[in-house]
Amino acid sequence: MFQPVQQLVLVAVLLALPVLVASGVFECAQQIYGGLGPAFYGLRTSLLTLLLMALWCIKRPEGLKEYSPQDLGRVLGLSWRRM
Repeated sequence: MFQPVQQLVLVAVLLALPVLVASGVFECAQQIYGGLGPAFYGLRTSLLTLLLMALWCIKRPEGLKEYSPQDLGRVLGLSWRRM
């Protein structure tokens, strides 16, 4: 389900998503790692985050602190709302 958004930062990397899916990287990771077991985010979301970090030229997970969690969550397709 998509909702209208005024500005979506870093959204251009989503153009690479069909290429990532067609490459078979997610199926290969599923075969190698199986799953992450009971976790808040699964293998697919974690792998997608790392791949998008590479496309955004973010070298370390600590580099994500420079970006808004809401913007990154929207690009990754994760719902984030203030309660």
